[in-house]
Amino acid sequence: MCYFLCILFSCLGCNQPKEKIPRSEKELSHAKADSIRENSVVMTLEPREPTIGRLKEKAVLTISNNTGEPITTGESYSIEYLEDGRWKMLEVFKDLSFISIGYQISPGNTKEFKINFLAEQNNYREGEYRIIKNYTKERDTAPKTLHNVHFNFFVR
Repeated sequence: MCYFLCILFSCLGCNQPKEKIPRSEKELSHAKADSIRENSVVMTLEPREPTIGRLKEKAVLTISNNTGEPITTGESYSIEYLEDGRWKMLEVFKDLSFISIGYQISPGNTKEFKINFLAEQNNYREGEYRIIKNYTKERDTAPKTLHNVHFNFFVR
């Protein structure tokens, strides 16, 4: 019996919570943001916040692969706008076709895409928009899962 109690107390002692080091809210949010950037696929847009007048120009969309495996993406993308708290795809992108080319982006690398806002076919107004691209992971088995990455921006 004594042997059983010694083992029980030894095991219970192993599961004692470790002392937590307090961190400020700012440190926690930076650590979380760094973790997301380091372990994900991230997009950036140049110009970062296009004006209505500049939507007729092409922009550069950059995808960064910060994961530990290659990803594959193509030329296709869509643009959505925020209306009444819900994202809605712009009509012009619903029936749009793209060349079906796959680009592999190795871990730690980037790929730039020239994108067209199609301002001639869509009446943009001030507000929040996002560009969405799909990618697949090399390790996914067939059928491959489509993952989304998006970049939010404001049109002023």
